[in-house]
Amino acid sequence: MCKPTVAFTCVGLVMLKPGWLSRYPPRVTSATVLQANTVYARRPFVRRVGVVYAGATLGIAVLNAPFAMYASQKGWALFNAAGPAEVYTILRRVLFIGGRLSKRDRGALTPANS
Repeated sequence: MCKPTVAFTCVGLVMLKPGWLSRYPPRVTSATVLQANTVYARRPFVRRVGVVYAGATLGIAVLNAPFAMYASQKGWALFNAAGPAEVYTILRRVLFIGGRLSKRDRGALTPANS
């Protein structure tokens, strides 16, 4: 029951590497900027999102430890089945809205300022 704590801790520590998330968004080129209704994330926002995801993963690891030690097997299984999925779903929605709101304030991203 402590294996998920170790796994989430290892993954969270790897995610603390600066810029780990930067390789996943699409690259901005002059051809992609011309596409209508396309919004690209700025690098500082992507870095902050990576730190937030690392914190959430480490938080899940910290929460799993007491569940593994003190909760029943059913309670622990329920937490492990629903907890991380709910945390990441809520986090994904909040970050999506935050990314859209930050884009609205700063304008469109062009290849010159990427």
